[in-house]
Amino acid sequence: MKKLLALGFLLSVMVPIVHAEDAATIKARVGKAAKGETVQLPAGTFALGDLLLPDGASLKGAGYKATIIDASGHDFGLIVNGKAPARISDLAVASAAQAGVRLDGASNVAVERVLVRNCGSGVLARNGSKIALRNLVLADNYAGVNLARITDSSLVNCTVAYSGSTALRIDACDRLAIFNNLFTYAATGISVNGANGQLAIDRNLCIANWVGRMAGEAARRKVEAWSALSGHDKHSLTIGVTYGNRDAGDLRPTSPLPWAPDRATTSDWGVAALGGAKAPRTDIDGKPRVGGVDLGAYEAGFGAPREPDGTFTVQSGSGVTSAGLFTQDDRCVRYLFQNLPLQKGAYRYWLPTRDWQGRPCRREVQAQDR
Repeated sequence: MKKLLALGFLLSVMVPIVHAEDAATIKARVGKAAKGETVQLPAGTFALGDLLLPDGASLKGAGYKATIIDASGHDFGLIVNGKAPARISDLAVASAAQAGVRLDGASNVAVERVLVRNCGSGVLARNGSKIALRNLVLADNYAGVNLARITDSSLVNCTVAYSGSTALRIDACDRLAIFNNLFTYAATGISVNGANGQLAIDRNLCIANWVGRMAGEAARRKVEAWSALSGHDKHSLTIGVTYGNRDAGDLRPTSPLPWAPDRATTSDWGVAALGGAKAPRTDIDGKPRVGGVDLGAYEAGFGAPREPDGTFTVQSGSGVTSAGLFTQDDRCVRYLFQNLPLQKGAYRYWLPTRDWQGRPCRREVQAQDR
C-alpha cells in the first residue's frame, strides 16, 4: 500500500435533411461500389437501412455528428459480409430494429469513429475474423456489442453506454483483444459464453448492475469478483463516470478524479497495446491521445485548479495502489483512494480540504512507500 504521511444517449444534432431521392441515389451508388473503392457520404440525415456494402467497398461519412443513417423501419443499418478489406468510418447509425452495424461472415473489416444509438444492438458480428472495432460510441441500444464465433479481432477504446441488457457479449470466440473500453450503465457489463479460446480482456471500466457473467456461474457484481472468476480484467476498475449531456448526444466524460482534478475518471487507465492489437493514436474527434491512454472513445482532461500539493510514485504498477493521509503515529486522516490499478510512474495529487470527520486538513505532506 502506498501512503502519504500528513502532519495533523440520444443524439440531438442539427443537420441538414437530405431528401428521399438523395438517399435512394446514395443506396444505388453504394451498391455499385467496386472493390477497394471508398464511398464518401455528405453531411445529412439519410433514410436508409439494410444497406449492404459490396465486398471490399468502404463507407466514409462527414463525421459522426454530421452524417446520420436513419434506419427506422429496417432490421439493420449497415451490413458487411465480404472478405476483402473494408472500412466504415465517420458516421452515425440510428433506430435499426436489430443492429446498427451487422458484420456477418465478414473478414478484414475496420469500424471506427462511428456512433450507433437507439438500435437493438450497436454492433452484431458473427462468423468472421480480423475485425477491428475502435473509437465507437454505442449509446441507448438494447445491447452494446455482440460477438459470436469471431477470431483475431479487437474492441478498443469504445464507449458503450446506457445498454438495456448487456454491454458486451462474447460467444465461442478466439484470439480477441478487448481493452481500453467504457462499459457503463448497463444491466450486465460483460457476458462470456460458449467455448472460447484466447481472450485478452483488461483495462476496461465497468459500471453495471452485474459486472460480469459466465455461463453456468452466478453473475458477479464487482470487478474483483469477476476477475477472480474469469481470469479477465485484472487491471480493470469501477469508478464513477459522468457524461456531458446524454440527451444532446454528448458522451464526453466530465467527471474529474477527486485527488487529481486535472484528470478525468477515465484518464490514463489504458494501454497502447494488448493481445496483438494496438490502441488508436487519436480519439473519435481526431484529437491526439496525450500522456497515458484514456478509456473510451474520447480523450478527456481538465485544467489544474492550482498547483498540486505534491507527487507520489508507483514503483510497480502490476497490482493496485492505495494512498491516504496519515499522522506520524499511523492514524488515518483520510484516504485519497483505495485499490486503483495505477500504472508505474509519478502522479501529482491535490489534498482534500477536510478529513473524513469534516475537520480541516493541514497541507504539510511527506510521502512514504509501504
